[in-house]
Amino acid sequence: MYVHLQSLSLSFFAKNPTGVLMARITNDVNILQASISNVIISFFKDLVTIAGLVVVLFYQDWKLACIAFLIMPWVIIPIQRFGKKSRRFSTRGQEKVGKIATLLHEAITGCRIVKAFGMEDYEAQRFSEENFRLFRIRLKRLRIRAISSPLMELIGGIAGAAVVFYGGYSVINGTSTPGTFFSFVTALLLLYEPVRNLSTSYQDIQEGLAGAVRVFQVLDSVPEIQDKEGALTLPPVQGAVSLRSVSFGYDQHLVLHDIGLEVRPGEIIAIVGTTGAGKTTLVNLIPRFYDVTAGAIVIDGVDIRDVTLRSLRSQIALVSQQTILFNDTVRSNIAYGNTAPPEDKIIEAARAAHATDFIGELPEGYDTIIGEAGVKLSGGQRQRMAIARALFKNAPILILDEATSSLDSKSEEEVQLALWKTS
Repeated sequence: MYVHLQSLSLSFFAKNPTGVLMARITNDVNILQASISNVIISFFKDLVTIAGLVVVLFYQDWKLACIAFLIMPWVIIPIQRFGKKSRRFSTRGQEKVGKIATLLHEAITGCRIVKAFGMEDYEAQRFSEENFRLFRIRLKRLRIRAISSPLMELIGGIAGAAVVFYGGYSVINGTSTPGTFFSFVTALLLLYEPVRNLSTSYQDIQEGLAGAVRVFQVLDSVPEIQDKEGALTLPPVQGAVSLRSVSFGYDQHLVLHDIGLEVRPGEIIAIVGTTGAGKTTLVNLIPRFYDVTAGAIVIDGVDIRDVTLRSLRSQIALVSQQTILFNDTVRSNIAYGNTAPPEDKIIEAARAAHATDFIGELPEGYDTIIGEAGVKLSGGQRQRMAIARALFKNAPILILDEATSSLDSKSEEEVQLALWKTS
């Protein structure tokens, strides 16, 4: 699931909250795993045991067996009903787990806003309400399990009483022998346990199927952006980018209309406009985070839809509007994805991003863990780290999406000068 998630397009993540996806990878997969590893084996074992004992019952006395199995429909019907209810409540419970995970993710990542607005009690109340809803769903599921066992015992008791009555009557009348009767009763008693286990296993399997449905909803999702058949590997480029009559929209609503743009190798282009004008959307089209609705984007004369995503994105470095850093060392964040990065290249990228001063002040320098999303750094420091990461990649095409918005004017000027020198 994790590997498949990595292959999905940005639009998928825009439609599915982080907490929901985390719950599907952890909770839903665990339910499915438990159903497969524990329940399936016992289910088939009990099924084979039941089949063998049924053969023994009919072999010993087919009339008694028919009387006993007149009760069978009253066993199958509740098993099916309880199984369907278990599946329904399991699905609802897993949905609530996803919602709770989303609330947790939002509250933890947005803890500064929660505290700044004094909304701790509000968030606690939201969580408590969702948690109580989950509790009620799980309570309903446990009620089904609690009812299932005594009901099976009641039905088994009725069947046993009918067999004892008719079997005893047959022995007294001489139509059956005591040995045959006791052998039949023994097989019937042995049959009770696997039938009861089968009922419980069937409910577990239904819950596992509920988890499987949610798991395969993700696994069956197809990336909107993927390599076309016969896609070529983009060779090293000079960096000539051309937007030819490009239009793009989200959900049939056009954001960009017939955009034309030519960028020559080594040229720096600034795109300006009002908030919401589509600047970020425009630059997101170049690495094919989304595909154009109309027109084409061409790099060095090659339509980017004709080449593989890996070869295209390997030649683009991006500093996004939202600074993304990982809970790792400064060194690993700058040389992201490089297992054996040259130290001098890391320092050079940090110097160009005007980051060496604050890195030198960190407790362990380049080996300092910066925390989740770089929480141990200031906003400006995080941006410099992101710029250093892009510069370390040293790609022919560099995209900066408001990359210096958190820097002071002096740092911004120095970073821009460094970018100019590297272009």
